[in-house]
Amino acid sequence: MNLPLSDRMALRVMGFYEREGGYIDNTPATRTYLRPNTTTGGDAPLTVSNADLVENDYNDVETYGGRAALGIELDDDWTITPAAIYQHQKTNGQFLFDPRAGDLENHDFVPSRTLDKWYLASLTIQGKLSDWDVTYSGSYFNRKFDSFADYSYFNVAYDSYVDYNYLVDSLGNDIDPTQTVRGFDKYEKMAHELRVSSPATDRFRMTAGIFMQHQTDDRIAEYIVTGLSDAVAPFSPPVPGAGPGDVFYTDIHRVDRDYAMFGEASFDILPNLTLLGGIRGFIAHNTLEGFSGGAGVVDRQITVFGCTGTTAQQCPNIDKKYVESGETHKVNLTWKVDDDRLLYATYSTGFRPGGNNRDAFALGRLQSIPPYKADTLTNYEIGWKTQFFDRTLRINGAIFWEEWKDVQYSLPGLLGIFYTVNAGAARSRGIEADINWRIGDLTLAGSGTYVDAKLTKPFCDVINGCDPAAGGSVIAAAGARLPVTPKVKLNGSARYAVRFGENEAYVQAGVNYQSGTISSLVPADAASIGPTKGFLTADFSLGYEWSNFTIGAYVQNLFDKRGILSKNVTCAPSLCGDFARLYPTKPRIFGLKAGAKF
Repeated sequence: MNLPLSDRMALRVMGFYEREGGYIDNTPATRTYLRPNTTTGGDAPLTVSNADLVENDYNDVETYGGRAALGIELDDDWTITPAAIYQHQKTNGQFLFDPRAGDLENHDFVPSRTLDKWYLASLTIQGKLSDWDVTYSGSYFNRKFDSFADYSYFNVAYDSYVDYNYLVDSLGNDIDPTQTVRGFDKYEKMAHELRVSSPATDRFRMTAGIFMQHQTDDRIAEYIVTGLSDAVAPFSPPVPGAGPGDVFYTDIHRVDRDYAMFGEASFDILPNLTLLGGIRGFIAHNTLEGFSGGAGVVDRQITVFGCTGTTAQQCPNIDKKYVESGETHKVNLTWKVDDDRLLYATYSTGFRPGGNNRDAFALGRLQSIPPYKADTLTNYEIGWKTQFFDRTLRINGAIFWEEWKDVQYSLPGLLGIFYTVNAGAARSRGIEADINWRIGDLTLAGSGTYVDAKLTKPFCDVINGCDPAAGGSVIAAAGARLPVTPKVKLNGSARYAVRFGENEAYVQAGVNYQSGTISSLVPADAASIGPTKGFLTADFSLGYEWSNFTIGAYVQNLFDKRGILSKNVTCAPSLCGDFARLYPTKPRIFGLKAGAKF
């Protein structure tokens, strides 16, 4: 709703509620852990069942929220716009499926769910000082994300480790070793920006400003075995100060502070030829502190490794800081050939801040990994925006070449604990384009991207480098393909519309294609998980519009193709690669929709 409150004030308010039914089933299964152990001197098999969790379409989603914005004109030059957005989302089940269980099926042995709540409050002030534009924008963001997920494939992968899954209480009753992983994050972000711009009609124009941002993440991660506190002499006892079933516990506080100054200037060399240049100087400051690790038994007493304290709270084993500064810049040349054709060339640089890796104490060992550096990107791009045949045909596109240095990449370490390293250098080159052509009542549209992305320098051991003689090794050689990125993505549609006086009917068909990908930069891990295959999906819809009303029907994924977007594992691919779950496109969906405007 848009509500005028006075001649210089108006309120816009929106609210929504949405529930999406699931399409993945949790089907009946049993699992037998062999549980080799030193107590019995051999295996002690234990069979568990997921009968209590069997459910069809268990990955449902409920989302609701709203936003409000107040527009205030102080006078003819100055406006103030406070705004707020809120969203609450709850999900159940998994959005990946296990092909070993069946199509769109899982064998989950513990409940999986998430609760995601966030709000964003912002304030924008716009005005003029003389003929210069002034803009201030500030915001505060708060998000709490709480998730529980089945971690049982970790138990399956570690079932060959003596004593790891063997848990009994004081009466000799077996305890199910199946693990749940819980992750809780509380994010807060505050940002401020002030910029001034010279008149947009001048031949020489400029914008300058300052920016600051303060972000925090309070993270708790728990790896939980229900009933662990009742176990006699467990291989991994509960972490003191954590939950009663926590075999591994993380409680860390991360703070990112970013400061920047920026400036940009444009000059019209000719009325249709413009040169633009910009630069941004920055300081990035990252700190990480807290605890991460497990517990052990020494002289029959539970201790937290690496500390003389008795609880995780008394044993902060992470206290790190990483600070960097630098600049990014860009140059752009735009040539407006005529009213229907424009060409441009851009050279630009960018960066992603570096940061700290947490230390972890597990199995009596300290895993300490140095900080990772910022990775930087240099981009070269030539593009065009064109129209033909009285603007009924539009063709836009760009050719790009990107050089990526000190690539940030995540690797598993001790007990599958992931950390970030700089994985050599890479380059990405390709072309992207879109086309839209109106031929009478028929509109044809399409877009596509081709990307060739690979390492240009080898990814070597983060500590010892590439030379085997010095204890180093090549993790991925130069020329290795970058993961996740499909080489080809295409989509197209055809829409035919027929008018009946003031009313209109339409029918539309569309297709989407994506080529296959690999899941890891490390060849052995990529082989363990396996690649995804290319897939093609099709959509169809039709509808009718009259007065203020619309009705329609649609089918998404018309032929019910099971396109796989990615493959995910719960621990190191070398251990859990055989148990990868697949993230699919949604199956075929039929829908009816109706709308009215008041």
